[in-house]
Amino acid sequence: MPVRVGVVIPVYNRAALAVEAFGHVCAQTRAPDRLAIVDDGSTDDTEARLAAALAEMKPAFDVEVIQQTNAGASAARNRGAEAVGDCDVIAFYDSDDIWPADFLARAAAAFDGVGEDVVAVSSDRLDRSEATGESELVGCDDVPADAAERFFAVGTPITSATAVRRQAFWDAGGFDAKVVCHNDTDLFLRMCVRGKWGYLPGLPVVIRRDTGEAHLTDGLRSMALRIEIAHVLDRFIHDAGGRDVLPAKVWRVALSRRWQRVGRGLLRRGENGQAAWCFRRSLTIARWRPKAWLLRAMTSGTEPVRPGRL
Repeated sequence: MPVRVGVVIPVYNRAALAVEAFGHVCAQTRAPDRLAIVDDGSTDDTEARLAAALAEMKPAFDVEVIQQTNAGASAARNRGAEAVGDCDVIAFYDSDDIWPADFLARAAAAFDGVGEDVVAVSSDRLDRSEATGESELVGCDDVPADAAERFFAVGTPITSATAVRRQAFWDAGGFDAKVVCHNDTDLFLRMCVRGKWGYLPGLPVVIRRDTGEAHLTDGLRSMALRIEIAHVLDRFIHDAGGRDVLPAKVWRVALSRRWQRVGRGLLRRGENGQAAWCFRRSLTIARWRPKAWLLRAMTSGTEPVRPGRL
């Protein structure tokens, strides 16, 4: 029996992009079986513009527009996944990205031809800055089926360029609403230990960067993102099965060095308590010899404080 494909679009105060994304779904050469658009408490005219687009386009597939109190993108995606619960495969589509017209056709065909042990398939992506026009192609053709070590060391694919098996998605716990950024990394790491990852050849998904306003200055945002990814990787190793599938030498060295780098960045910002926590965390993961100046910083009497997350 052919797989049933559901699409989930989370949106918050991006009325024009939400309508554009809906149009991209309607233009797919293989229509989804169900589409859930989750309006995460928008305060603009998203609701009205989506209603107008639905009336105008009259899609032949089932569409549900869900209104909810603002809870974040992860919670919105989970709500959408529940709404397309009778589908075998879920494709999460961020409103500021662009799917090729055959993305769903390729995703459906990929899952039609593989066993239940394949938990997800990912395509190449084209990262494009809307501010500068610069772009970079990021390939997935070299991602191994057993992807945990690759994802841990290099990074995971992007949500909009990935289709997941619904059961594997829920077995992994879905998106964690507490992870504000790098939520795709967090989810895909938890999923990849449960099965194999597949490659989706063809045109790349366009990931449009710089489409909204940043809520943090560049320096603060960069530091916050580094802290967040360190927490995500740490949790994967210690709480989500990572240490069972990765060689100890690989994850210990990599994770220890990551916390070192975060600590150095915090130390330069004068966040000595948080820096001390990071250095001590690094030492518990892999032993290393701190230089004299760093040892003084770690033993200066500053109370270690776990760095906060986004």
